[in-house]
Amino acid sequence: VNPHRFPTQLREVAALMELIYKNADAWNCDTSKIAIIGFSAGGHLAAHYSTMFDCKEVREVFPESKSVNASVLCYPVITADPKYAHMGSIHNLVGKTDISPEETEYFSCEKNVKDTTPPAFIWHTSEDTCVHVMNSLLYAGTLSAHKVPFELHIYPYGAHGLSTGDA
Repeated sequence: VNPHRFPTQLREVAALMELIYKNADAWNCDTSKIAIIGFSAGGHLAAHYSTMFDCKEVREVFPESKSVNASVLCYPVITADPKYAHMGSIHNLVGKTDISPEETEYFSCEKNVKDTTPPAFIWHTSEDTCVHVMNSLLYAGTLSAHKVPFELHIYPYGAHGLSTGDA
């Protein structure tokens, strides 16, 4: 996602969704089963698009922007709250280090969940010292409050960037 800055990433996902919908028949795509996956900062992008595919910055370019149907979030950066945020990712996203309270709210995915947010599969490790596990817990908690289906797996061991669990 770096070196791009907001809203470029969300617009790129919206452009991809347009491409998929345009070619769905030729590509044999079931547009009712499109999921987005993201790891770490990419997890923020996946959650951010899932919650804000219809935000003004996207709709300026893609007036009919489409949602995904599910998200898979792997040790995701979710919040911009300095208490748990991976601030390097947030600073890269907005292109500056002085983040206002309004921006903190706007870029915290857990603050933008709606009843219509798509279901999520989330996993993290409690040992992650790069992106605090509270990122996943905050998102899952907000999904629960909105009665959005989710599955959450918190593994006890594993560093940030864990993938297949082997050396």
